[in-house]
Amino acid sequence: YEEVVGWYSGWKSSLPASALPLPGVADQLSQALHMMNRSVSGGGPLAGQPGALENVRYMTSREFQAGGVGAQAGQDTGNKNKFATVSEAVKTAAQIPQGFKDLIGRRCEERGIVFRPLPGRWREGKQLYLCGSRQVYLDRNVIFVMEGGSGVWVPTSLNSLLDRDA
Repeated sequence: YEEVVGWYSGWKSSLPASALPLPGVADQLSQALHMMNRSVSGGGPLAGQPGALENVRYMTSREFQAGGVGAQAGQDTGNKNKFATVSEAVKTAAQIPQGFKDLIGRRCEERGIVFRPLPGRWREGKQLYLCGSRQVYLDRNVIFVMEGGSGVWVPTSLNSLLDRDA
């Protein structure tokens, strides 16, 4: 906790006073304070540390009252694109792909291309997938596609893969 507070204070003091009121700088500093506040309140990792919650809340209110982060006390300047309801936020979060494989599946679905695993088929310990009419596998977020029937695996981009099978 003390290290985080020290980092925040150090970064803020390294900025010129003329830069502090700039909207981008003020917003980032405000987001840092809100993040610190969330980590010590509720179930955050520092919630059980004695005095952490009180110290962060004091520092946050002092910063806002001094205008050091360009916001009024109690005003949340971070995350300006907030959702009207929690259900709207949950629906939006569910639509965001959680991994590269999910992203490929979503893009294929948008274009009407079949993307599915090939049961029992592996290449270098990685699951093989059928993407349209092509066999592919993923290795560290790189798509490898088998070129023709030659058995040669070539790295390719997602757009190239989708354009070939569209």
